[in-house]
Amino acid sequence: MDKKSTPPIVPDRREMIGRKGSSNSGGQGNSDVNKSNKPSISGGGSSNKFSVLILLLLLIAGGYGGYEYVVLAKKHENLSIRFDELESRLMSTDESVSQSGAALQLKLSKHESDLKRHWSEIRKLWGVSNDRNKTNIASNKKDISFLANQNNQSKANLESLKTNLELTEKRVTDNKTLYSNTDKELKALDKTIMKLSDRLNKMKILQDKHERSQVEIDEAVSRY
Repeated sequence: MDKKSTPPIVPDRREMIGRKGSSNSGGQGNSDVNKSNKPSISGGGSSNKFSVLILLLLLIAGGYGGYEYVVLAKKHENLSIRFDELESRLMSTDESVSQSGAALQLKLSKHESDLKRHWSEIRKLWGVSNDRNKTNIASNKKDISFLANQNNQSKANLESLKTNLELTEKRVTDNKTLYSNTDKELKALDKTIMKLSDRLNKMKILQDKHERSQVEIDEAVSRY
């Protein structure tokens, strides 16, 4: 990059004119040589200034393109990290939902088994108590009331578990939506990076052409 930015070494026109003047015998010859060389000096200087200006513009554009590419690459990296975190959270949530569903099924099965067993015992106790000792019916009624309360509590717990399950499912849906949006953003960013890469390649081609033309100009000036 330092070699490209260094201005080319051009022979001093005044020095060349002085040499030509020393080789001639008369002062009039020196004057004619100076007059004939003035247009070429101004033309060469303008060409060099124009070439340097184009090179500076290309370098500025290339620097800006590189900066924009670095910024987009950083955004792409951050989005990739967010994508990995969301994927990890989604997997963790799916596992917790599966575990909650399995635990809920086990609790329901246990409650149903307990209810069947209790009602079977109630019927047996009711029949035996009614046949043998009607005085124990009041005590059995208390047991029935207690079991009924347990049944109500079990139903309340079941409703609470269902509510928690619905909330968990809603969170899973929200995470999936966020995952989808992030995936779209990553795809859009990839397209932008590809476009920027194409622009940088085109700018590099233009810069190479300019460097070749500058070399040709330097060679032409040296031959002259």
